[in-house]
Amino acid sequence: MLVVSPPYMARVRGAAAGQPDLSRVHILAIAPFYDEVYAPDLAALGGARLSERAARGPISIVPPTQVAIEMKRLGIAPAELISPTSTVAVGRAVGADAVLTGRITLAIRESDHDRDDQPLGGGAYSRVDLNIRVREVATRLNLFQETFI
Repeated sequence: MLVVSPPYMARVRGAAAGQPDLSRVHILAIAPFYDEVYAPDLAALGGARLSERAARGPISIVPPTQVAIEMKRLGIAPAELISPTSTVAVGRAVGADAVLTGRITLAIRESDHDRDDQPLGGGAYSRVDLNIRVREVATRLNLFQETFI
């Protein structure tokens, strides 16, 4: 299992510079992440970890499991959350002010036997690229969008 912590993530590009303005967001729905590379354990882990961390803050969280139930009821797949219309429909269905979506676009794990540039003692090399977006339901605007590697 691979756990990626924020200190080890590098922001490479985004629509919003600096910290996102989430001052209007009181309820945030975290949608199941879309997995473009078939790494289902990472997709499930990402939303769960964000839910855990966000639950400690001032924003109420609608967890991925509840969002997934509404998505299924609406007939919306995680891949369709690239569409503002689909994302807003899901947000309205769960009563959220904004919806956080994620897409895993790259997942690499190589053992120490696959690489020559490992430090002494071996180990493994892992990389996950993750696109995150927070879309406000009322305005349909992206409040935050970043790609992390």
